[in-house]
Amino acid sequence: MTLVPKTASATGTPEVKTGAKGVIGGLLVGAELVVGVEALIGLDQWWAYAAGAGAGAVAGGIGGYYIGKASTPAATGMLISGIILSIPATVFTLQAISYKVPSDATTTAFHLPEGERTLMDQSQFQALQIQRPVGAALLNHDSEKLNIKMPTISIDQVYSIEEQSIHGVASLTDYQMSLLSLQF
Repeated sequence: MTLVPKTASATGTPEVKTGAKGVIGGLLVGAELVVGVEALIGLDQWWAYAAGAGAGAVAGGIGGYYIGKASTPAATGMLISGIILSIPATVFTLQAISYKVPSDATTTAFHLPEGERTLMDQSQFQALQIQRPVGAALLNHDSEKLNIKMPTISIDQVYSIEEQSIHGVASLTDYQMSLLSLQF
């Protein structure tokens, strides 16, 4: 004995409702475009970013509402664009407002216990920096083509045993993997 329905029919409406896709996408895109432009022109006051993001979000939300009413694919595209642009907008903004070392700074002090403070000049400090390996990245682009390769992975000690004892820093391990390599 087999149980099978006699007839099957679809119910509901064939029209897809965009709901909040356009509004949320517009909020994101509007705020991200404003803070991205602010970062590109070099603003470094936090309040300018807060006010600009708020104004851009309001304008983008209003525009997204009307775009969402007019076109479902456009509303979906705005939402996807807003999600994708969130990372670059955040990176540009944080880079623009991050601390900048004054150009006249020539020494760097390590945080050591009292009485053991030492100062290094810039050349000594740069000598401690790890040299990044030049090798294959996951995506390699030269002047002709884009290649996908096995990326270079390196695991190094940040400071040698001698540097740890001299400067009083803890042992740290540096893990690096090249993701993108561009040649111009």
